[in-house]
Amino acid sequence: LGHRGPGFLLYSLLDALVDGYFPVLDQITERAEDLEESVLNGGEPLLQGSIMQLRRELLMIRRVAGPERDVMNVLVRRDPPYFGKKEIVYFQDVYDHLLRVIDSVDLARDMLAGVLDANLSMVSYNLNVVVKRLTSSSIILMSITLVAGIYGMNFIHMPELDWQYGYLYALGLMALIGVVEFAVFKKIDWL
Repeated sequence: LGHRGPGFLLYSLLDALVDGYFPVLDQITERAEDLEESVLNGGEPLLQGSIMQLRRELLMIRRVAGPERDVMNVLVRRDPPYFGKKEIVYFQDVYDHLLRVIDSVDLARDMLAGVLDANLSMVSYNLNVVVKRLTSSSIILMSITLVAGIYGMNFIHMPELDWQYGYLYALGLMALIGVVEFAVFKKIDWL
């Protein structure tokens, strides 16, 4: 390294620094793909923390790689007095690697944004299913409670109270209402 000059030494240091980003980005991308698979298998509110953690890691890499790219751009575009033309080619290689790093970071951030949106959609869908079930159950129970409330009033003049089978009629009406509403909700896939 020493016999090639200070330009090549600087290139070697910068190249090693920039090449160190790729394994980290590969690991983050792999974790993002795992999160995407988890979301597609059902989605969980707890995944949002992992997604946000990966986004923060990508943001940290972007904050460091962006200024490095700018410095390398200056080295490549201008003719620094300490380096010759052949060293500039090496710096162009490092600059290209930095561009790939930044593109990979942006791609991974876009992927994580999609994963976050998909997770929020899945969580919302699951919540919607639960709300539908609770709503249909509440409607069934409220209808039965309405019949029980009507026949439970303490009025003297209610013709049904004198019927011999009035009690069975009220129970049958409650059962019929419950079964019909259950069938309707089952048909529209709310239960």
